[in-house]
Amino acid sequence: MKADYARTGVIMKGNKVTIISSLFLMTALCGCTTQSVDKAKEIEESNTYVYKYEYETNTEGQAETQYHEEKPSFDDFETVTKGTIASLRNKNGSLKLIKMNEVYEWGGMECSITEAHMTTNVDYADEILDDNVLDPCKEKLKRIYPTGKSRVDKNEKIVWVRVHIKNTGTKDRDLNMTTDGAEEISEGDYKPSVTCILIDKELCFQGETNHRDIVRIKADCEQDLWYALSIFYYDEQTKYYMYGSFGYIFDPSDYSGILIELNDIKDEG
Repeated sequence: MKADYARTGVIMKGNKVTIISSLFLMTALCGCTTQSVDKAKEIEESNTYVYKYEYETNTEGQAETQYHEEKPSFDDFETVTKGTIASLRNKNGSLKLIKMNEVYEWGGMECSITEAHMTTNVDYADEILDDNVLDPCKEKLKRIYPTGKSRVDKNEKIVWVRVHIKNTGTKDRDLNMTTDGAEEISEGDYKPSVTCILIDKELCFQGETNHRDIVRIKADCEQDLWYALSIFYYDEQTKYYMYGSFGYIFDPSDYSGILIELNDIKDEG
């Protein structure tokens, strides 16, 4: 990424801190650890922001405390200011790097990334999404990309990532499947730069809940989730990663867990 941009802000309601940032930087990160409001205050003081959150997750990735807020949006006419995005700290080797099609365990699930497709056109959703989620997903994408395309002049890309997930347990699970991603700046140095725009199987699209990023995984069942990720400035020489420890929503540089290299992205034009 040639430059780092962020439009930031903080909203406080009662004793809940709501933190927002632009879709230009990595926002809701992944992981499964419940954090406190004190942690959110630390984020505010450090001027490192993530967007507002709706719930927290326990150590198994299940939703516990839930808040319902709308995520911020942006358009081509908004003013952006240059800022600094901290690299992932990788304390004591806390990041584990794997590649696509490698199976790993998270929250009692077996997970893997099986496909990645890159495009500039929102209509690519017609090729891959199920009919029951297609219309709301495209509506959401077109609020972000009013022309139906990403900003080609900025080399912005929409990357569609297919995550295969299997519930090996005996109970249905409602999981926070929030994620984002990073790029490799230099060997061992990873900077948040990949933003998750949507998950196709969010239950809010199916009318089962008002909460975003929650996906219900049936007991002893497998299913695929399509993620739409935004890369603000795509460089074909750069390695990009998606966070595989879903549900982390606090300080981006504190993320620890699985980093999945998107090592087989197919360019669909």
